[in-house]
Amino acid sequence: PADAAVPTLLKKPRWVKLLDPLMNFLSLSPGYNEADVSIPVLIFLTIFFGILIADVAYGALFLAISLAVLLTKGRSNPAVRLPAGLFLLFSLSGLFWGFLTGNYGGYEWHGLPYLSEGPEKDNHLKLVCFAIGVLHLSVGHLMRIFRVRTFRNTIAQIGWIMVLVGNFMVVCFLLSLIPGPLPKWVVWNYAIALVLLFAGEIELHDISTL
Repeated sequence: PADAAVPTLLKKPRWVKLLDPLMNFLSLSPGYNEADVSIPVLIFLTIFFGILIADVAYGALFLAISLAVLLTKGRSNPAVRLPAGLFLLFSLSGLFWGFLTGNYGGYEWHGLPYLSEGPEKDNHLKLVCFAIGVLHLSVGHLMRIFRVRTFRNTIAQIGWIMVLVGNFMVVCFLLSLIPGPLPKWVVWNYAIALVLLFAGEIELHDISTL
């Protein structure tokens, strides 16, 4: 039929296929003219999962469960192998962040000093999380630059990235994650971003773009 979805052939690296069970469960797949976001989603979802767990004991427990499933059911059942492999990756991320933050089953021990020692350790972790979030969102705008290679689209996406950086600085200032007053360059950053967005996205003859 004329309104049928156009099938899309995706060629992914083998390791990215770990995300397929989750994408299929959520019924998420790129359209015919859309970019496949599997790689950045897998990378950042793994990072965020590790941040949420951030405990060596829980990470080790999840790792043991994942390995047990992979070595038993996963050997003969491909439908089990991929989800177990994805959970194994998540478990390693939880272990990694547990070591960084010095969390061992709810007890604090040695970790990366920046994230595990001193009264500012929680603020440091927030700062890292916000920075990863800005990077995550910026990747989406960078992908749009490569998808639509026009001058106007490029400067518009750069403008959006600058807005993200400005918002990051404002949030960090409001939450006292950075010392001192808000840097003056943040105002100039917003001003330049507004100019780029106005030049790249806003059509003066189409009020709907305002």
